[in-house]
Amino acid sequence: MKLKQILGIRRDECWHVLVMVLVAVALNVVFSGRLYPFLTTAMNPDEQGETLLRLFHISGYDPYLYSMLSHFDVLYNPFRHPLYTLFFYPLTLFNQGLMYLTGTNCALYMVALLMVVNAVYSLLFFRRILVDVLSLRRTDADICCLLLYSMAYIMLTLFVPDHFSFSFTLLLFTAWVAGLHLKNGTCLSGRGTLLLFLLTAGVTLSNGIKTWLASLFTRGRRFFSLRHLLCAVVVPAAFLWGMALVQQHVFFLPHQQVAKERQEKRKQAIREKRQRLLQQAVAAGDSARIARLTRRPALKHQTVVTPISENGFLKWTDTSTPRWESWVENVWGETILLHTDKVLEDSLISRPAVIDYRYWWQYVPQVLLLLLFVGGIMVGRHLPFVWMLLSWRAFDMVLHLGIGFGLNEVFIMAPHWLFVVPMVIALLFASDALRGSKPLLWTLRSVVMLLALFLLVYNAVVTLQFLTGV
Repeated sequence: MKLKQILGIRRDECWHVLVMVLVAVALNVVFSGRLYPFLTTAMNPDEQGETLLRLFHISGYDPYLYSMLSHFDVLYNPFRHPLYTLFFYPLTLFNQGLMYLTGTNCALYMVALLMVVNAVYSLLFFRRILVDVLSLRRTDADICCLLLYSMAYIMLTLFVPDHFSFSFTLLLFTAWVAGLHLKNGTCLSGRGTLLLFLLTAGVTLSNGIKTWLASLFTRGRRFFSLRHLLCAVVVPAAFLWGMALVQQHVFFLPHQQVAKERQEKRKQAIREKRQRLLQQAVAAGDSARIARLTRRPALKHQTVVTPISENGFLKWTDTSTPRWESWVENVWGETILLHTDKVLEDSLISRPAVIDYRYWWQYVPQVLLLLLFVGGIMVGRHLPFVWMLLSWRAFDMVLHLGIGFGLNEVFIMAPHWLFVVPMVIALLFASDALRGSKPLLWTLRSVVMLLALFLLVYNAVVTLQFLTGV
């Protein structure tokens, strides 16, 4: 597939691109407005990092992309995101050149532009899957696109600058490529597997498993040939591991050590100031001030989890968070319809791991989506593409609900797997039974459209209230 075929915009996609650009620009303007006064000046890395951590609070997402584009550093764990920082290194150099020439840090504008471009291509790849792979009518494809972007944590990918947004687009691209191969009866080549693996796993390591699954479904037993395993599995995996090791020792660990020392100095300065004020209060006999200075500050609610082990990747697992409640309220709840309590708060700071909805009717959209999802599975149960998507979803569920990886904030990882739901539901529109019955087809269209509009309005209102502080 040529680059023009991938990045080129088809004639029937122009209106979709225009609408997405307008929506994404509006959301990024509102979101960036909160950080504008603090991130357009050329700060030193320490000052900027402290400013970001103080101001950037939206669910469990991280603001590290701003720091990476301003001052190159490996802020994510390199074993989980082996090439993520390196992908943006050219933009870092470009921004540093702009800072040198203008004295203005352009990271805020560059990130907003990245998010808009990412939003456009995520829409294009998803729609191409529906039209090119599943052979949906354009009207039905548009309804399914609306359903996807009306979901809460897919809507957030349009403006929240975390690695999940880029994983979302890359996984959709991988699904599109694999879907075309499955439809045409061709194999994903070893070179194609290698390139897709480096792109997807380079951003988030777990994405690489999905690339291998896509290759497995298109190649069948040929996936296990010695040449393919060596070139498309062993060599790229070893390369990513080596790159992660280099970044770990050259950038990440020194940065962590400096940050730890700086935090200890800050705590020591606070303790010394508090002790000095207490001595002054004792000398003055001010009992009210003494009581205030000796009183322990009230702790905010913070979700504490029990990992399987404190070593390696297992330190991010969770054995204490309840699975069923997490599935109902977070995996199939918060990701689709935002809770109105603790809106977009961070579970590592103030949000409980599990929050119930206030009203019974807030569970209705999830139940309806679940029924449509099961119906889509039944319709597409004979299609290898559907089983590939379900294998992706199953991998994520084993990862999160099984061993509890990131379970306390599993909703922020929804862009890795939530797109599978409307993609499988889309199979209902392609079924022969509905295509042969206009009343049934229009009923399905009406139900999905009303559901999408409800989710869109509800989630947009809640999100905008959070962003604007209204």
